[in-house]
Amino acid sequence: MRNNYKKWWLMLSVSIVTGGAMAETAPVVRQDSSALGELPWLAQETKKLLDGADLRLLQKSAARMKKMAPRLRIQLRGLHGLEARKFDSSGLERQMSKAQQVLGQLLALYLKEPVNPLRSHLLVDNLRRQYQRFTRELKTLEAWVDDQHYKVVDQDEAARKLLHKHDNLIRQLIEYSEVLANAVDTALGKALESDA
Repeated sequence: MRNNYKKWWLMLSVSIVTGGAMAETAPVVRQDSSALGELPWLAQETKKLLDGADLRLLQKSAARMKKMAPRLRIQLRGLHGLEARKFDSSGLERQMSKAQQVLGQLLALYLKEPVNPLRSHLLVDNLRRQYQRFTRELKTLEAWVDDQHYKVVDQDEAARKLLHKHDNLIRQLIEYSEVLANAVDTALGKALESDA
């Protein structure tokens, strides 16, 4: 009761200050969206967002990312340069984890009925941002590996093995990035189709 009284005084003071009538500031009565029949329509539109084939593609991408991630994390943590300077791999590892988490949340969202279209849109956008951040971190690593290549003066066996190991890791990370990009394209492509 006290909150309603405060709201009424606030509306009264606003209407006096602005010179408006009190009727303009009357509270709006909300209508139940399910009573209007909008909820089934939104559920149908959301089903257009990702159908069964798209969900299977996303599940395959998620499974492949999950399979690749542990090996990549171990290799990233052991990554060091020619001067035994370690590369800070926390950014790449964090983006890998977040991308997998968001993709898992998106898949879990579609197991529920009805699917919340706003939540779906936000998760797809978040997945896109995670991909962009992962790509940015990958470019940082590629620049660091290129720097290591330029530091090789004498091509001794240990340096060549280390650089080969770095190049192999970059190839695997690019493959992981492509899997993530395919997942983003699948989710974003359908989102753009449903917006049109």
